[in-house]
This record gives sequence, structure tokens and C-alpha cells, in this order.
Amino acid sequence: MAGVAARTSEGGVRTRLLIASPSPLARVPVLRGLTALTGTLNLGAEAAAWASNPASREHSTQAGGTSASSLLFALALWLVLPAGAAELAGPWWGRAIVETVVRIALLVGYLAIAARMGAMQRTFQYHAAEHMAIRGFELGRQLTVPSLRRLESAHPRCGTSFLVALIIVSAVLFPLLGVRPGWWRVASRLVLAPLAIGLAAELVRFEARLDGSRPGRALVAANLALQRLTTRQPDDEQLQVAIAALDTCLEAEGTPRTSGQRIDAIGRPTRRV
Repeated sequence: MAGVAARTSEGGVRTRLLIASPSPLARVPVLRGLTALTGTLNLGAEAAAWASNPASREHSTQAGGTSASSLLFALALWLVLPAGAAELAGPWWGRAIVETVVRIALLVGYLAIAARMGAMQRTFQYHAAEHMAIRGFELGRQLTVPSLRRLESAHPRCGTSFLVALIIVSAVLFPLLGVRPGWWRVASRLVLAPLAIGLAAELVRFEARLDGSRPGRALVAANLALQRLTTRQPDDEQLQVAIAALDTCLEAEGTPRTSGQRIDAIGRPTRRV
């Protein structure tokens, strides 16, 4: 379930509730992470398509599926390209280090460049507004702009934790394949991309159990550091849109605004805090 809100040309805010179809693989380890990611990407792409063309449900659904497929392909490419660059290194451990460093550099470099683009800056502002609305809800605060304005723009359970987990999983999984010809190294990353994505999702789930421990704090610190690139301070109108989107979900679930529940990385209330 996802609450979506967009500002109209007249200055108001329109909202919509998106509901993902349940998957029979939702309880299967590794596979559940892959299906959850696909569903989340579909919802996100469908929401973006609806915001630009709210009158066309068919167009939104088609655009959602196409965009999700493109993002999954981009993830697979992000796993493959560093393997080619690692061929320049010598021993297997050198290749493993180079591959991981290149993968991190590609991610950080892309986000740093994107953060300087006008359209992406607005996206990152809405990203922060979403965090602030969720944080305010979890703390039991009133969901108003003045109340949320004092909150941090980063959130420890942001979906960017998946990217951090994917880097960790890739650094461990791919070197286990050993030293093979270059074509094998590149092809194996593509073939094993679904496995790496599924294992990364499982690591994100496991991270919740490490809350307060040293490994858990380290993962959260890496996630928050990455969010310095993916969040920007929102303006008041953007916070209003984020509040409207959250209200749409709360109303659908019958959850009071001041219930103080914790929300997980894919937007479900999980427990009180």
C-alpha cells in the first residue's frame, strides 16, 4: 500500500491510494526480497506516472511496469560494470577490492551529479519531506509543517539501506566465485544479480534485528551517510504534500495520526516506539 499526493496547478493537493497485488513468494526467503523490490519499484513508477497524468489509469500502470523494469536493469548493470574494471587488477583479492571500490564510486558519483540537477533536487527534497513526515508520526507529533520542520531529513530505515546492503552482499558473494576468465566474471554478475538483490533485501530485514548493536549501528551510519546525497531540505509546500500522502495511508488503515507506530523500510507500520 502506498499513499500518493501531488500538488495541482490550482495550488491544492490531490491524493490517491495505490495497492500492490499480493505475491505468493512473499514468505520465501531471498525471493521475497526480489518480489518486494519489484513491487515497490512498480508502485513508485506508477505513482510518478499518476502525478503527471492522473486521468489515465492504464497509462500509469504501463509506465509503472516499464520504469520498474528499467530500474532493475540499471541495478544489474551496476553490478556488472565494476567486474569489467576489475580485470585491470592483478590477484583475486585485488580484483575484489577494485570491483567493490568502483561499485561504490559509481553510486556516489551518480548521486553527487544528480543532486546538482534541478529536477533531482526537487526529488531529493520530497524524499526528505517523506522522512520528516514519517519521523513525526513515529514520535507521535502533530502532522503539521511547523512541527515537522524541526526534525532531521534523514531516516535510519530509509530504502537507501538496500543499496548499502547490496554493496556489502556483492563484496562477499562475487569473490567466492574465484578467479575466472573475464567473460565469466562479467556474465556471472549478471546471472547472479537476482540472487544478490534478494540477499541484500534479507540483510535489510536482518538489520532491524541488530538494532542497537555495533553491526547495526555501522549499517545505520552508512545509510545515513548516503542520505546526505539523496535528501535536501524541503519547503513548506513539499512538507504539506508528504503529510497528505501519509494521511492517505493512515486513513485507509484506520490508524490514528498520534499512534506513534514505527514504520519499516517499505512503509508499513510495525510497532509502537
